[in-house]
Amino acid sequence: MPHVIVDEEPDLRAVLEAFEPDVHQEEGRVARTKEAFVSADETELVITGLAIDQGDKANVLLRVTRREGDGVVRLDEQFRPEVTEPVKRLVARIADLVLEVTGAGIERTNVQAQLDAVRA
Repeated sequence: MPHVIVDEEPDLRAVLEAFEPDVHQEEGRVARTKEAFVSADETELVITGLAIDQGDKANVLLRVTRREGDGVVRLDEQFRPEVTEPVKRLVARIADLVLEVTGAGIERTNVQAQLDAVRA
């Protein structure tokens, strides 16, 4: 599954405050973030999204989890959409927001190409 592990614990309240819904469209593909919610204990941030690839639609939930010493951006484990380019872009978009807000670095990822595209 697509994921980005950041090398420090993210401040999820700050990420939530910086979040803005976003739409990216390109060649029959759409990656859209809609809403974001932070857990009461501020250890998880959930973002709703929509990924469309050549007409195939998937509603997705993305999670940013603060762990001891790091954080991870990934798809929610309960909802496992087909991993398409728009789904990967959603993970990369949220990871980029986390990196921008926190100043953290990337520890490990399998969506580097999508991160590069989001940052371009």
